[in-house]
Amino acid sequence: MADKRLDLLLFGATGTTGLHAIRYLHKFAKEKKLTWGISGRSETKLKAVLKNEGLHIGEDLSKIPVVVADIKDQKSLNEMAQKTKVLLNCCGPYRLMGFQVVEACIKAGTHHLDVSGEPSFIDSLPEKYGAAAKEKGIYIVSACGVDCVPTDLGSTYLQQQFDGVLNSVVGHVEIWTTGKSNGSVGGYGTWQSLVHECHKMGSLSELKKKLIPHRDTAFKPALPVKILPHYSEITKGWLMPFLGHDRKIMHETQKYLYEKDSIRPIHAEVMLSISSIFKLLLLNFLFLVLFVMAQLSFTRNLLIEYPHIFSCGYVKKEEHPSEEVKEHTRYRLTLYGEGWKEKLANVNDQYTMPPNRSILAQLQFKNAYTFTVLGLIGAGIVILKEKDKLPQSGGVYTAGAAFRKTSLMKLLLENGTTFEIKSVKDIQI
Repeated sequence: MADKRLDLLLFGATGTTGLHAIRYLHKFAKEKKLTWGISGRSETKLKAVLKNEGLHIGEDLSKIPVVVADIKDQKSLNEMAQKTKVLLNCCGPYRLMGFQVVEACIKAGTHHLDVSGEPSFIDSLPEKYGAAAKEKGIYIVSACGVDCVPTDLGSTYLQQQFDGVLNSVVGHVEIWTTGKSNGSVGGYGTWQSLVHECHKMGSLSELKKKLIPHRDTAFKPALPVKILPHYSEITKGWLMPFLGHDRKIMHETQKYLYEKDSIRPIHAEVMLSISSIFKLLLLNFLFLVLFVMAQLSFTRNLLIEYPHIFSCGYVKKEEHPSEEVKEHTRYRLTLYGEGWKEKLANVNDQYTMPPNRSILAQLQFKNAYTFTVLGLIGAGIVILKEKDKLPQSGGVYTAGAAFRKTSLMKLLLENGTTFEIKSVKDIQI
């Protein structure tokens, strides 16, 4: 039966990310000679999506397999997972809808990839499914999109480009839109995930842990903690800690590289860069309101039911972001790293001098939605095509750990992503 399975199956094909993925899934499946299909709970909507996307790209997609599966029906999820080798899961919020899909994939022996950025989901996967995935020989990799491939895979790529030993990397994230576009800017599923994650933080102490993570490490020097707004000459903007899950995932990747490949782990930090102090303060105020409202069930439900009000019109419940909005969404990641020109004999040896070489690089792409689906689809392709470059055994992995040696970064760079080394300088000690 295994040889009759589809190579790639897109679950959640009628959502914001799923809709955007179909044209690229068709493109790469055609190039790589892979079979693919889409899945969701409504056969009628799925067929309509294929018809509309087919008209958009000038292809007949009517013969593409459609698999009906409902997140509330575990049997249908099990049957869905049995029909593919790799499941591309775009159905969120994942903390509410993700675990049952992963369980179906474990049972079916199917690789599972998603684009979640939700800590409560991602952090639960290793303990829940790590042993079972290893036993089945399957790969479970979360956060394969804009959360958190640019920072995670980008920093490991920077390690490979650095002539010496890299000690630290600070990522500066900039996200903005160009032009004036009417309608929803963000997906409703993403908004739900954000609300639930704010609730999951639960208290100011948990928020403090997010802002000020534990820095205990055997490798020195560690990065200083910076939580107050401050100006950066690197981005010419104002910085605050980026509250995504990027830093934690980068840490997990570095831990894996140290334990498995004897690579000195880098200290990582991710900051959000805003063009003006006014915008930064306004963003902090809006987040505080969101955080407080998410703690009570009544106000949390208001956030979920009326996103257009509480997101200042950026998210609308029944409306996907338009093609115009997607095309105007920009992302830039500036990576600043410091390390040593000299290499020590043993990975556990300590340097007796401060870092003496810096590197500045920039990763960027014009369309955050396109990058997300390319990251997801590309991850599926390398699992199918480059097993010899993946970790030796199945399990739960970060994207950096799973795909560092594969051609995933090459695929991204060939399809609209740029990675440019801006400077390499000696640091005067």
